[in-house]
Amino acid sequence: MDEKIFNLIKNIFSESRNLNINYFENTQADLSAVDGGIRAQLEQSVHHYEKIRRIADSLKLGEIWKLRDTFMLSYVLFRASPDNNDFFSIGPFRTLPLEDKDYQHIQVKNNLSYTAQEQLRILLGSVPCNILHIEATAIARHILMYTHGLAEPVLHEKKVEFLEGDYKTPVVFSEDINEQAKKIEDRYLHETRLMAFIADGNYSKALNEAYFFLHQNMERRNSDHMLSHRSFAYTSNTLFRKAAQTAGIPPIYLDSISQKFAQEVSACITHDQLNNTYLNMLGEYCRLCREYNLKNYSPVVQKVINYIRLNLNKELSPGIIADAVNFSAVYIARRFKEELNATPMSYIAQERIRVAKQMLRETSMTIQEVSDYVGIQDWNYFTKIFKKYAGTTPTEFRKKHNGAD
Repeated sequence: MDEKIFNLIKNIFSESRNLNINYFENTQADLSAVDGGIRAQLEQSVHHYEKIRRIADSLKLGEIWKLRDTFMLSYVLFRASPDNNDFFSIGPFRTLPLEDKDYQHIQVKNNLSYTAQEQLRILLGSVPCNILHIEATAIARHILMYTHGLAEPVLHEKKVEFLEGDYKTPVVFSEDINEQAKKIEDRYLHETRLMAFIADGNYSKALNEAYFFLHQNMERRNSDHMLSHRSFAYTSNTLFRKAAQTAGIPPIYLDSISQKFAQEVSACITHDQLNNTYLNMLGEYCRLCREYNLKNYSPVVQKVINYIRLNLNKELSPGIIADAVNFSAVYIARRFKEELNATPMSYIAQERIRVAKQMLRETSMTIQEVSDYVGIQDWNYFTKIFKKYAGTTPTEFRKKHNGAD
């Protein structure tokens, strides 16, 4: 393939789909790009790459090999030409963010110590996720079709594991263990602080901690920096969501905001866009925790508040709420008085005005549309209630506020 065309393809898929494509002149070349340099960080790295090298040696033109290794990394290999020993690789990638149970599986599978498992977490943090296997194999198929007219290549799948008789050794990282342990300790300290500040909705303090990870990510970037930067954003979205989850935020809100930012990260094509999305993400999760934090309330009050918030645009009365949550209206009223110093109906009115203020600031909805959105069909009555709680009319509020309350 022409070098200019290949570089064009490489850049397009790196920036737009978070996929890294590499070309190797032969199977004896440095193979570290195949797995993003993960094995290059290990002792016995030559041995760890040998299994991949043997697979590359066996490649035949018209075949696509989809590999998955013991680090839960996936990548695709396929022969570049019929006469030479050159080949392409696509990856590494994973389809989902790794969770604690996944790292435990990796630890057992690779004979890792606990410290080595924690070190591997850092290395795997730069691997892009949310990539479908079909995308990588489709790219390989189209390259083969363009270069050799092979419209229907044969697809093979293989797990890259140690076979019986292979030399087995615990995975040990080449970097000084004390230095690496200090990095891990610092990272967990900042991560704990960051999650606590997000759960409290404290944006200014969360921002100070977030910059630690932002700068750390910038230092860690390799030649495929957009891949690692995008993966960092995906991982941050997961971390922020878990922090908000500890604050008792209902899953329906967490899923909505998490999906929103996953799509935004996927659409970013520059570092500035990714950085802006990262900071917007932090702000949104902090705001969510400030507005929806229920961890200081009893389970009864939490249940009632969640029902009110999820049904704000519907008719809400003490009887309807009581039937929905299986508690008596008298008992609910008493708990609201004790914990919120308010009646359920006054809380509903305040919640409707809070949401209405957000809609007036952030959307172009008409006053009537906002009124309907929060469950008040009579917009004259809505204006009266809004003025009671906000101190101004909806129209005056919109004119006065441009994105900040």
